[in-house]
Amino acid sequence: YMENGYFRGTEYRWSSQGGVYKVFISRSSYDKFMENKESTENLERIVLNEDEFNNYKDMGYFNGLAYEWSVFNGVYTVFMSVQDYQQFMRNTQGYVEDDRKTSEKVLTLSEEEFNNYMENGYFRGTKYR
Repeated sequence: YMENGYFRGTEYRWSSQGGVYKVFISRSSYDKFMENKESTENLERIVLNEDEFNNYKDMGYFNGLAYEWSVFNGVYTVFMSVQDYQQFMRNTQGYVEDDRKTSEKVLTLSEEEFNNYMENGYFRGTKYR
């Protein structure tokens, strides 16, 4: 259940004894748990380590997407619809949807490259952030 992200978005606590786990969960969280359990098959999954997850967020790959995530044993599993997954894949290829729903190309540059581009005026007449 943890690996499949069924507990994502819920509040719970657990205990174990002799290989048997007891999960204590509120009624509203239980309803969310059951919804997750039933819908997970229809969602795309992305499995990342913590650094990848944080870097992808920082790079804007998740911008404009509806997603949920769970972490278990240091592995982040991100769940999203097929449409959001397709946008995520476009985002990872350099086109990010921002909040205004306009596409922008993401350039990943070293400090030296960035300074060189600025000195040579490569960005003149363009909008960038």
